[in-house]
Amino acid sequence: MITSYGLNAALAMAALLLVTGLWCRSQKIGYGPFIRLCALGLPMAFLFSRIFFALTALGCEDVFSSPVQMLYFWDGGASITGAFAGLILAAWIVSRLCRVSCGTLLDGIALGAPAAIIIERLTEPSAGLGVGRYVDTEWLQFLGSSMDGRHPVYLYEAVVAGMILLALCLMLLRGRGVKHPGDLLLTFMTLYGCTQTLLESLRDDAHMVIYFIRINQIAALIMAAAAFVIWMVRWARKGAGRTGIILCSVVYIAAVAQGVVQEFAVDSNLNMLLEYGIMALCLAVLAALALIIRKKAE
Repeated sequence: MITSYGLNAALAMAALLLVTGLWCRSQKIGYGPFIRLCALGLPMAFLFSRIFFALTALGCEDVFSSPVQMLYFWDGGASITGAFAGLILAAWIVSRLCRVSCGTLLDGIALGAPAAIIIERLTEPSAGLGVGRYVDTEWLQFLGSSMDGRHPVYLYEAVVAGMILLALCLMLLRGRGVKHPGDLLLTFMTLYGCTQTLLESLRDDAHMVIYFIRINQIAALIMAAAAFVIWMVRWARKGAGRTGIILCSVVYIAAVAQGVVQEFAVDSNLNMLLEYGIMALCLAVLAALALIIRKKAE
């Protein structure tokens, strides 16, 4: 049975693989590795997407009345984070089988991911997702005009994904290529992770929430932190001083800690615009610091 959920997911994956294929062609990676990436990446993306969603919904009786329902893909329920993890694993396996650069394959996925995210986000309202908190600032009321006074978070996320794609393209044009294969992926993880951490906080739907914890928000922050750690290790191997490493680490941890404080503050402070502004500033520090380290590690 064909469903709108299935069609949207298929369209998003097709966009991702199309962009990835164009990237592989530009990098002179043969059709063989790309075809294998498609053959392996498609099932693994959907499988990991479903597994990740199911693991966060195990304790919700209204989602799965029996364990076997975890296998019912046609019922809907998936995770972008899980799909992303499945694609990364598929790229690693293909790189080992075909003896091509894993980093180059991952860079192609990084370029295709924003296109897939745009398609997925724009179709969220049909599934009752992408709903945000009520717009409580008078001069921002126009933002909620299309969603009964709530923030259209799905639209914000689509716009941000487009901006991330533009940033990656500018990075390629200005840098005339990627000096370290895999850096496009790490840049995507940094930008997507930091922005999604904020946008997940603004969401008010019940997608992948355990008690009061939004799983995708935690996953996004971990994604950004992982990129930062990888670049820090590379910088250290290049001969960075201990003082610089310690200082950058302290600033990063302090920004994360303050961001966590702000997450709780938005639920208790009437001035949500101020609290979200501080959270956005903390996340901007995380992204800027990570990208500065990337530059130093080149």
